[in-house]
Amino acid sequence: DTDAKAIEHAAQIVDFCKQLKCKLRGFNSHGVEFANGSRIDCITAGGEDPGRGGQVHRLHVTELPFWRQPLRNYQALRSSCADTAQVLIETTMDLQNDPEWVAKLWDDAGAGKNEFHRHFWKVEDHRSYRSDKPITDEQWERAKLEGFKRRKAAAWWFHEGLQRCAGSELMLMHDFPQKEEHLFAAGLGRVILSDPPVATVDGHLT
Repeated sequence: DTDAKAIEHAAQIVDFCKQLKCKLRGFNSHGVEFANGSRIDCITAGGEDPGRGGQVHRLHVTELPFWRQPLRNYQALRSSCADTAQVLIETTMDLQNDPEWVAKLWDDAGAGKNEFHRHFWKVEDHRSYRSDKPITDEQWERAKLEGFKRRKAAAWWFHEGLQRCAGSELMLMHDFPQKEEHLFAAGLGRVILSDPPVATVDGHLT
């Protein structure tokens, strides 16, 4: 993430540790060190010192497609991990980033060609995406073809979601996908399969 975000995440971790009364050896603007020698570091991609080889036991990567060199920097971070390290990749997508490598990561996970497991969270899975505004029976029939089972979720998609996407249905499907095939709608009207809006781990993409 950005350096400002890394500092923000570190501050949240420090606050959580204080609330949980964890025994700390020290902390700074980029992480904490516990009394037993374990550390949590929040750093930006492409840093000069991501960690010594084998020293990282849990790696949380955010916004991977937005990195300037996602493959190179991810591999550098992964080489710092212990063999049993748990890796979480969490990302959103938009029409401006370069998705090819992350899309391959996603597709290979589905084909069993890497160590990850993928999980797609469709827009209907998010409870905050609900609306009491009415939709027509025609809109509801169309929504069901897109996989919706909750009318209030479909109402949010057609009203608030479409408004957030400046009336563009292509952008709506991409930014608030209900189907996996919506994930990589591109600027020229193509749908490129397929990348996760979110990825999870234990070596598991979600």
